[in-house]
Amino acid sequence: MLSVLVLALSVPSTAWYVDDGCVEVANLVYSAKIVDAKARIAKLNASKSLDDNACALWVSATMKEMQLALDDDAEHLWAEMHEDLDALERFGREHDDQLRFADLVIEAQFRRVRVFAAQKERMSAMSAARKAQSLIEERRRLRKGSPTYFYAEALMNLAITHADWHVRAALALLGFRGDGARGKKAMGMLVAKRSVYQSEAMVVARSFTLRVPGLFDAPLEYSERLRAKHPTNPQLAYDHARDLGALGRCDEAKETLAGVMPNVSTYSKNIRAKLARASACPGEK
Repeated sequence: MLSVLVLALSVPSTAWYVDDGCVEVANLVYSAKIVDAKARIAKLNASKSLDDNACALWVSATMKEMQLALDDDAEHLWAEMHEDLDALERFGREHDDQLRFADLVIEAQFRRVRVFAAQKERMSAMSAARKAQSLIEERRRLRKGSPTYFYAEALMNLAITHADWHVRAALALLGFRGDGARGKKAMGMLVAKRSVYQSEAMVVARSFTLRVPGLFDAPLEYSERLRAKHPTNPQLAYDHARDLGALGRCDEAKETLAGVMPNVSTYSKNIRAKLARASACPGEK
């Protein structure tokens, strides 16, 4: 199994998800530099390169998830994200003769599961999950893939395997099965390899290890790397401060928060509330 993952993740240097320019735009999003990212997306959209176009569509869709963490206008962003995912899927279907584009159909479907779940549209989320699982199983039979495919498979397997027991039982009755070992290996490789998925993979790995200690590296390992890579993102500063505070390293936590406080008036109410909570370090006496 691992050899298959290695083979599939050995991708051409020109593929959109490992292209230096696309990785730079993805990093702008994770650095919360949304205005700069939008300008770069517009240029990629206007390009005659299909890889540039794929990058623009992918970054635009994933940028909405970051904006949801930073913005108060969730309803407007949800609507835009549905439109972006529709465009991402259309592109994947129109260019399904090339695997690096075809797998965007899987990603669009999988991200819909998260959108519907966040909007508490349970039936729509289950329907999207069935479609996503069917696409993943079909692609698995090809014995080849892409980081896009493995990211979706890693999330699906980890989410099913490590859900609460009653959720797992319900999912099993509906025919959902998770392979935790496969999901862990795929996510670990995405964390290790440079691509547009690397930062998001670190965020996801941290999230799972908070729920399942020992599943991946300690939470601080990820939040520290993310904070160093994207120092202007207040959400990542919050995560880092919380992980430091949990270990009683309150002075370091306050130093992390101080780095994003000069712009606090521009943040959403949600982010301001999070930063306020993190400033009350639990390890402080």
